[in-house]
Amino acid sequence: MTESGTLHVGFLGSGRMATALAKGWLRAGHVRADSCRASDPLASARQSFAAETGCSAVADNREVAAAGDLLLLAVKPQSMPALLEEIRPHVKNQLVVSIAAGITLRQLTAALGPLPAHPGHAEHSLSDWRQCIRLQSEQQRYP
Repeated sequence: MTESGTLHVGFLGSGRMATALAKGWLRAGHVRADSCRASDPLASARQSFAAETGCSAVADNREVAAAGDLLLLAVKPQSMPALLEEIRPHVKNQLVVSIAAGITLRQLTAALGPLPAHPGHAEHSLSDWRQCIRLQSEQQRYP
């Protein structure tokens, strides 16, 4: 989160699910269009995401991963291993959320490396993310 308190959200994958989530968060005021960015290898998906949300969309996953406070992994399960390998060097202290079917916390932790206080270490799902000690008080206000 920046000093101004703005949450920067990075969508890795800009398909229908990412677009729907971004539109909902924008409409609810949880994120601003200038602090939301997506990446996708398909130009048509990037163009659609940008047109529907007003957020920028680029081809470079690393750029989005490095700039986001919250990274939402919204790719097909078969694309996840390559994506995780690509973004691993750029994931430092971001909150990482996956909406990919069948991808476990254990797989995310194995691919991204150890993240202190990450729920994957306990092999439990994250049912109340506000209890995660890595979240700062500003991050807890985003339901």
